[in-house]
Amino acid sequence: MSSPLKWLRRKVELHRLSARRVTLEEELTCYFKAPIRLRPASAKGGYDEIYLAYTNAQKHAVVRLNNPYKTVNDPIGPWDPGVPLEATGRLDREWEAYQCLVQSSYSPKPLWRGEDVLVCEWLDWTRASVHLSRTRNDILKTSALIFPILTYMHGQDLTHLDLNLGNFLLSPDLTKAVVIDFEFGPQAWVSLEQQMAFDYLRLLNDCLRARRGGKYLLEQLSSWLDLLGAHMDERAKDANLDFAPHVLKRLYEYPEVIHSLKALFPKLPMPEDK
Repeated sequence: MSSPLKWLRRKVELHRLSARRVTLEEELTCYFKAPIRLRPASAKGGYDEIYLAYTNAQKHAVVRLNNPYKTVNDPIGPWDPGVPLEATGRLDREWEAYQCLVQSSYSPKPLWRGEDVLVCEWLDWTRASVHLSRTRNDILKTSALIFPILTYMHGQDLTHLDLNLGNFLLSPDLTKAVVIDFEFGPQAWVSLEQQMAFDYLRLLNDCLRARRGGKYLLEQLSSWLDLLGAHMDERAKDANLDFAPHVLKRLYEYPEVIHSLKALFPKLPMPEDK
């Protein structure tokens, strides 16, 4: 449960944005040619305000609105390869990413873009993080849905830089997945190959969480790495990963995982090298 202070801060942020919400409802009503009402989504975190657009009590679309009043504390260190983009930069990156990925049904469909807002289709799907918290021994099946997205994405020279299981949605029948939330851009010193490698390693770092079923991943590590190796972009193998121990600390709590990864990422520093 949120603390009273966080709850109050949230109420203040939404209140200060209320005038823009009203005008945006009018704009979207014109665009969709149906009365639209916006309700704050329950999703926490993020750098923008996320609303669900309703038509006649039915969810119609997801709305990402820049919120200049939102307080976000996310310090970025010198070793972090990705940084959160500013305001419209986040919208630009997500819009362009969705336009690229939707061609292969790997993202929600982008619908409408305004100066401070982006609208995409609503998918009544489950986040992979939620699915694995309920069915923790489903890591291989879930990864088999996710990895083809990364293959296509990296093939288009598109990276994410904040890949975690919460940024993937799984269809109700668990046969499809999409990726969401492109809010980060690369640091000036990061090559495309380093970005790709970081996407894979950042995802693995998240999969090792206990609540994601990390112990099951360790039991099936060889199969998981074989699956990754079959899908990963070859360019990622040449990446200098000196930054990895500084930003993927959970990963480095498992020396056996790091040593197993050496076959895929020859330049990954070993625990004894930290």
